Amino acid sequence: MSDKIKSDYNKYADKINPSKEFTSRLKNTLNEEAGKKKKPKIRYIRQFAAAAACLIVAIGAALAVNLGSSSRKPVAEPATSGVGNYAGEVNTSYLNPGKFENISWYDKNLAADSLPLALAEKIEDSLDYLSYNFENKFVDAKNADSETLNGIKALLTGAKETDERVSGEKVYYMAVFTDGTVAKFSVSDGIYIEISGDEKIYKKIPN
Repeated sequence: MSDKIKSDYNKYADKINPSKEFTSRLKNTLNEEAGKKKKPKIRYIRQFAAAAACLIVAIGAALAVNLGSSSRKPVAEPATSGVGNYAGEVNTSYLNPGKFENISWYDKNLAADSLPLALAEKIEDSLDYLSYNFENKFVDAKNADSETLNGIKALLTGAKETDERVSGEKVYYMAVFTDGTVAKFSVSDGIYIEISGDEKIYKKIPN
């Protein structure tokens, strides 16, 4: 482009001005765009303020409830768990009463005052069979005949508690009863009796 043409172009461009109508529409368009950018900020500020107000109200209500409940005296609630609560619910009628309660074969129908007498009584009333062996094993043990059985009953009936030490040969016995219970005991030297489940030692007292 020549210098003369360029100079004429610039002079002509400088003389061109936008019309008032165009200028007015341009201003309106710019103002609308500026308004759109400001409105979201105002909306977010209002939403944040509303959320903060709700949070303050909720905290105030929670504090009021907490203060009101803490001012009341606690009421003792009855215990609903623990061992003591089941004491009235457990049926203990089947348990063995009195001093022989740890002896599995003993029952409340036995009237004897001593354990050897109670065992003799139960052998007399409800014995199924009596086995014996020289070891505390009864897989291949022999069953007692009537003579041996009578000797055992006599031994138990005449036995008294003693502080003597057990001595002599030991024979092991297992009495099986019709109610399904089992009594195990041993006889040493023909006069000393030890009954399983009882820590005492008994001795046959001569008549």
